[in-house]
Amino acid sequence: MNRKINLLCNHGYQMKILIIVDYFQPMIGYSETFIAKEFIRQWHEVLVLTSDHYYPFPDYETTSWKILWPRKQKIWFKIEEWIPTQREKLIFEIFNRASFEHIEENIKKFWPDIIIVNWVASINAVKVAKLKNTYTFKLVCFDSNLMSIMNQWLAIKKIFYFFFRLFFSRFLEKKVDKFVAVQEETKYIIHRFYGIKNNLIEFIPLWTDIHNFRFDKTQREKIRTQYKIPHDAIVLIYTWKLLRDKGYDLLIQATAKIIKEFHDVYVIIIWSGPQELINEMNAYTKDFASKYIYVDFVKNTELYAYYSASDIGIRPLQESVSMVEWAACNVPFIANDKIWTKLRISNHNALLYKQWDVEDLYEKIKYLIENKDEMVSMWKRWRELVEQKLSWTNIAKEYLAV
Repeated sequence: MNRKINLLCNHGYQMKILIIVDYFQPMIGYSETFIAKEFIRQWHEVLVLTSDHYYPFPDYETTSWKILWPRKQKIWFKIEEWIPTQREKLIFEIFNRASFEHIEENIKKFWPDIIIVNWVASINAVKVAKLKNTYTFKLVCFDSNLMSIMNQWLAIKKIFYFFFRLFFSRFLEKKVDKFVAVQEETKYIIHRFYGIKNNLIEFIPLWTDIHNFRFDKTQREKIRTQYKIPHDAIVLIYTWKLLRDKGYDLLIQATAKIIKEFHDVYVIIIWSGPQELINEMNAYTKDFASKYIYVDFVKNTELYAYYSASDIGIRPLQESVSMVEWAACNVPFIANDKIWTKLRISNHNALLYKQWDVEDLYEKIKYLIENKDEMVSMWKRWRELVEQKLSWTNIAKEYLAV
């Protein structure tokens, strides 16, 4: 049953695609959610196979609980956010990787043309690779690991990955049809730490769903009215958790200085963080608390409204798909100058500040506020880049070209 997958796909062949992920939170988003939806939109038959637990986000009880509720879910087949999803019992976890039951049983029942596995260096990738000859599917493994994550417990991880390279790297090279890194930095990790030959790794970038993420003038006015933001104010936006390794302190210090100088600037921060950081932040911004708008949780399908209400996106540290989502909603962004993902800034569509330098971050924000024409030019170049190179419609097909 080894079909010429890419040829058949190009001719409109409806494929059976099994996406295996350790944890699955479709209401938040992430690449596995979007790629599943895009395959469904292209009329493929899709099933997501995952564990009965959500991802172990840092400080889960004080952050993610508000969004997802308990980590442990039921073992079920259910349509989650329009995606057919089968959850199976978790066996164990290590380094935010999950092993769960009944992988072979689900493969046998669904009998896919292609299996897409999240995380290259994972127990599930090895399990699936061992079944490849029996069920004759094509196998794609994709990964989104970052050095900021690798550096946590790095000494222990080096030992783990040493044994992974020793026992599994060559085996996976023989079995996997395509290794995918979703960021340039990830490609380095797959080669350096997982031991996969560099020429076997394909860079397919994180992308965005331009059907969902788009500028909406009506939503812009609605959100601004809801939060009492003046029509002509400048709105800065930050999305994701407020954690130290994401540069929350840089964000607060730079934006606080901006607000002191420009009275018509507001900051929207979507999602929460550990209470200790929230307390620190509130203490630092107490003199202009009305200018900071905190939103605990917004479903991924509703984020476009908040992005449409904003003018500048800020990502002090780490890369994120939110950068591309901002672009689709006409929002230019500021990131640090050590950013790995060069494709996202390849169309002169972003400002880069000197990493860790609060003063330089402040200056970059100030520049865009004072040069609104450049702000508009940046988001136009951003949108052009998204439509040409970072659209789910185009990139999803690259996963099937095996």
